[in-house]
Formats: sequence, structure tokens, C-alpha cells
Amino acid sequence: MRFWSELFRKLMGTLCALLLLVLGMLVFYQAASRYLPALPSLLWTEEISRGLLVWLVMLGAGWATFEGTHFRLAVLEKPLGRLFDWIGATGMLIGGAYLLYSAIPFASRGMNRVSQVSGLPAAWVYSALLVGAVLILLGALARMVDLLTGAQATDPNSPDQED
Repeated sequence: MRFWSELFRKLMGTLCALLLLVLGMLVFYQAASRYLPALPSLLWTEEISRGLLVWLVMLGAGWATFEGTHFRLAVLEKPLGRLFDWIGATGMLIGGAYLLYSAIPFASRGMNRVSQVSGLPAAWVYSALLVGAVLILLGALARMVDLLTGAQATDPNSPDQED
């Protein structure tokens, strides 16, 4: 199980890095084409950039849940100890479940929509919410398994961690 978890984390990191690279290139081209008349203006770059940003946020949220790198309240973390980790994992589980519950009708409304600029179905952007919600749920469950098995449940890179 640990092997698949590590593989997933590495793949998510690589995927998020690639999405950020493509997003940066599209936004750079879009800005450059406004000021350099030699570059043709591509109307679809703005729409694709927005969609990539949504995907990047949702995949990043799921990845951060698996990594345990969401923000923490250090003032509560020290006195509550493992209870704090359980509260956080439970909150992520509830938040992921609510996001999934909300994303299903939202994504279904986008199934029949097609962009007039890019010609792509709107479902490619709307489905990011579903994927992100599932990743958050799986990440929260993985954190709970880590808590039950005694694996490290807090961010190992946190400056507040004591050796």
C-alpha cells in the first residue's frame, strides 16, 4: 500500500508541475500576443488557461490532502496533539464529501455545453471538481488510515515539528 501511495504522490506532483508549466506558457503567449503584433492572437488561450487553473487547483488540493500539507493552526496543534490530526482529517472528509455532493449536479449541467471559442465540451472543466473531490476524500481516508496505524499524520516538513 505504501508503494502505491508514494507512486501516486510522485505522479500528482509531476502532473501538477506540468499543468503549471503549460498554464504559464499559455498565459505568457496570451500577454505577449497583445503587445507584439507579429504574434497572432489566439482566442482560445484564455479559456484553456482558466480550465487548466481549475484543474490545477483541484488536483493540487487532492495532492495536498495526501501529503498532509494543508495549512494548520499551530496554536491548536500543540495542545491537542493527535486529536488535532483527527479533527483535520474528519474536516477534510466532510469537506470532500460536500464538494462531491455539490459537484455531481454541477458537472452534469456542463455535459451538454460546448464552448463557442475552443469548441471543447464544458465537461472537461466541470469534471475537475469531481476528480478533486474524490482525491480529497481518498486523501482524507488515507490520513485516517495513517492515524490508525500510527504512521506520521502531520506534515514532516513543518517547521513546528520537534525531533
